[in-house]
Amino acid sequence: MNWIDDWRVRRELRRSRYREQLVQLAPALHAYWQRVGPEEFPGMPADRLFFHRAATGLMAFFDASTRRGKPCALPSLAADSVWHAWMRWDADDLARFCRRHFGTTIAHLPQSALDRTALAQTLVGCRALEGRPSHGPGLPPLFALDARLHMPNGHGYWIERGDIVYRRLDAAGSKPGPAHVHPDLALPALFGAGLVSEMTYLALLRKPGPEAQTGDGGIAIVDSGGDSDGCGDGGGGSGCGGGGGD
Repeated sequence: MNWIDDWRVRRELRRSRYREQLVQLAPALHAYWQRVGPEEFPGMPADRLFFHRAATGLMAFFDASTRRGKPCALPSLAADSVWHAWMRWDADDLARFCRRHFGTTIAHLPQSALDRTALAQTLVGCRALEGRPSHGPGLPPLFALDARLHMPNGHGYWIERGDIVYRRLDAAGSKPGPAHVHPDLALPALFGAGLVSEMTYLALLRKPGPEAQTGDGGIAIVDSGGDSDGCGDGGGGSGCGGGGGD
């Protein structure tokens, strides 16, 4: 079945906004990730298609976080698996890659280093890349990545009645029960973080229908000069992340 995965990778690569970056990933990185990734993230698939999609998610995160210029939280364990492997395989290669393609290095920090606006910053950054306003609508592909890939114990995000809801995935990468509105991604949180205007906030509160929101991870800082030994979920829907430069 490898030829099917190879065909899918080539097809997705042709359409990807990150084609230039993805084709420059070293084959040795993929091989290293295949070896160490499933050890750190038990049950995670190690095929080429999974790696390609996880790496695409990481590129989107790097892009969004550097454009935001503020600390952001990474909402995907699949993408984080590539980041972790890359740091262990060749941190200098990772730094050079980020400087070349995103204009700055992106240092990896623990989830505890971010405030509660970090996940919202990622959401707004991803929506901006798609040409969408901060308040939506829709769920950016990076947030949907773990559920799409059935990432074991990953971060599951969905849209329900206009709100972004969250549920930690189970060991099979499935949704084990009902999801709940993510407080850090709710409309009041976006407004409180200064990510939507007062006019937009009030208009959406009055608006009937799916856009009338009722409530609406790794971690890093760009050029922080630091690193971390690891990162956790903390119940917040992210594990590790990154931040933008000035």
